[in-house]
Amino acid sequence: MADLRTMPLRDPSAISVDWQPPLKAGSVAIITARNIMLGTREIRYEVKEFDPYYRFMVQATAMGFHVDETYEFQPVDESKTKMSASVLIGTRGLMRLVSPFLSLSAKRDASIEFERIKRAIEALPSDIQ
Repeated sequence: MADLRTMPLRDPSAISVDWQPPLKAGSVAIITARNIMLGTREIRYEVKEFDPYYRFMVQATAMGFHVDETYEFQPVDESKTKMSASVLIGTRGLMRLVSPFLSLSAKRDASIEFERIKRAIEALPSDIQ
């Protein structure tokens, strides 16, 4: 999660990531992504808070609205970590009409993303996990 360049591994819509390490509060990444309905677009990710052992919070801005994503990590045992996420989608104007669809879509996408993150981590050599 701390290496934004790995985003295409967990999100196949991400084409490229323009970002300079290290990840810290205030870091900005520009993600080029493709969407079936919207085509290719740039998403600005700004890191609002980062603690590699507890929380990773970003604000994504695209097409004039903001999405706040917060990922939290809790150790379960010495070899496992529980990751949870919350997403807050800022809607204005006509976006309010489709906000129920956006929330269902975000929940579905988060479930898929968690599975991709799990597979990407499990594919790493055991000394890196």
